[in-house]
Amino acid sequence: MKLVKTDNEVIIFLVNFFLLEAVGQLMFRGFMLLLRFFGMPQPYFWFHSDPLYSKILFTLLLAAAMGISIRRILKR
Repeated sequence: MKLVKTDNEVIIFLVNFFLLEAVGQLMFRGFMLLLRFFGMPQPYFWFHSDPLYSKILFTLLLAAAMGISIRRILKR
């Protein structure tokens, strides 16, 4: 099966953003649970006590996806 190659930066941005959002959410939640299980529950409780924690994480992952896309555009 051949992967489709595209130069459409919007499509590439959306794919990068989807992958970063899906994998980033899982990795961050796993990291927080790992800290909690190994004796550091303070970051876990601090992060989940904030009512906007999911929006903060979403914004950070969006900024990462934008940075990847901007770097790709500038490299070309």
